[in-house]
Amino acid sequence: MRVPYSWLLEVLRVGAPEFTATAADIEETLIRIGHEVEEVVIPGR
Repeated sequence: MRVPYSWLLEVLRVGAPEFTATAADIEETLIRIGHEVEEVVIPGR
């Protein structure tokens, strides 16, 4: 499933408005909890 970083941050901030994380932080966390991450695409790079 493709998920925009901005949308994912919005969802994560629902319970913690001050929450901030890089795309790499989120990727590491998803892998740590058992999700497969095939790739992270950063537009413009």
